[in-house]
Amino acid sequence: MKIKNKLEFDCTGDELTFPTVDINDVPEVGDEIWVNEKQNLTGEALMPDLRLIKYENGIITSIEQLDPTSSKLIHFPIKPETTLRCSKGNKIEIFAMKDSAYKVNNKVLVNGKGNILGNFKVGNILMLINKGTITYISVPKSSKTNSRFTFKRK
Repeated sequence: MKIKNKLEFDCTGDELTFPTVDINDVPEVGDEIWVNEKQNLTGEALMPDLRLIKYENGIITSIEQLDPTSSKLIHFPIKPETTLRCSKGNKIEIFAMKDSAYKVNNKVLVNGKGNILGNFKVGNILMLINKGTITYISVPKSSKTNSRFTFKRK
């Protein structure tokens, strides 16, 4: 079985390659990491889902899931991927990869705070948020039917 390298981009746009991690797996402590195709580097990278990956000499030494209100975020030029306004006027900032904002476990701020508990409705989407994390999401199925095709019995 051939491994396809896992490739991700951090919040600053740096390209992170994990040469020993399959494309469908998640990087872990002890895995090799290249930054912008450079090997054996030491540093840290903040991912769009707020995982802080620290590495030394090209090897991941720790992975920490940060809260959106963490003081560690001030060291990174980060902004939410999606900002929404609820029907009641609350501002929800979702920290996630592009095209994946509406997923359980994404980190969020509600009106700039991460310790909020409640149900929030944005259009037809209902989200349950608990302490800065989406814990439940309901996206209604489209009510439109495809009427282009008509099936007739013979």
